[in-house]
Amino acid sequence: MLSVFTSLPRKGVRVGAAGKIMSAQRAGQLLDEGCDFVLIGRAGILQRDFPLQVKKNPVYDSPELPVRAQYLRDGGMSERFINHMRGWPSFVQRFSV
Repeated sequence: MLSVFTSLPRKGVRVGAAGKIMSAQRAGQLLDEGCDFVLIGRAGILQRDFPLQVKKNPVYDSPELPVRAQYLRDGGMSERFINHMRGWPSFVQRFSV
């Protein structure tokens, strides 16, 4: 489906992709397929410096979901945000401390 949009004459309009982009490899594939940029959500929550990690390591991959709440705490997330993320299916381990 992406090729439909990247092959259109865009006259300066940029095309981006989003949705479960969790690795350097996937981000690179999307750029190679013609995207001008990629948007990260989950990967940026899990690793706040995801773009820097990707730049340093072309095979960087985000931690596997779900993560322990302590992992998010260690990354600087507040309890309020962690509780919010518990509402996302399979993001925070159900019985993690």
